[in-house]
Amino acid sequence: MGNRVLRAAPRRLAPNRSRAVRWVISAALALGSAAASADSIDCAGGIVSAGDSRLDLLAKCGPPALQEAEPILVTASGDLSLLLEWWTYNFGPQRFIHVVKLRGGKVLAIERGGYGYELPEPPRGAPRDAAAIPRARCASDALRLGDRTFDVLAKCGEPVFRDLRRRETVIEVWTYDFGPSSFVRYVELEGGRLVRIRTGSYGYSR
Repeated sequence: MGNRVLRAAPRRLAPNRSRAVRWVISAALALGSAAASADSIDCAGGIVSAGDSRLDLLAKCGPPALQEAEPILVTASGDLSLLLEWWTYNFGPQRFIHVVKLRGGKVLAIERGGYGYELPEPPRGAPRDAAAIPRARCASDALRLGDRTFDVLAKCGEPVFRDLRRRETVIEVWTYDFGPSSFVRYVELEGGRLVRIRTGSYGYSR
């Protein structure tokens, strides 16, 4: 008889053990993806999640350690652009860095990086909290549909933010904060006129 090569039969895991191995692998994959993304960012002023406004982010988390922007749409005049922004928050060496992606004044996504860094204190006078958010100088009911852009500016002053959003056309959105006892107003301007007023959450300015 010729030489016979004996091969060990493949070892099969017991059903319970097989399920346990699959669960461990799935959990490891889930943890790996969680390291790259986060559902929210927990700051001293509260929690910010995707869909929240830039004002919520600034009021709850303060100014970022790094702010980057990339124009993705420029108006015909070239004065304004729809920006894709990245705000990087560094909470020190005991916590993870968080990078918040924004577009049109809204939080799109939040990514979690590695551990943060011990950095020098910001210069004196730099904004740190909600006290730095300017309050509109008009009453919340002072705005009227049909107001010209200059009417809005003259009544309420410079907004906290100016953003562009694209629908059928490009509209400009101004954010006004009237303080913690009034709702934020998002003033939409098109063709030099106030065409829509949207109401947000309570304000933050003091």
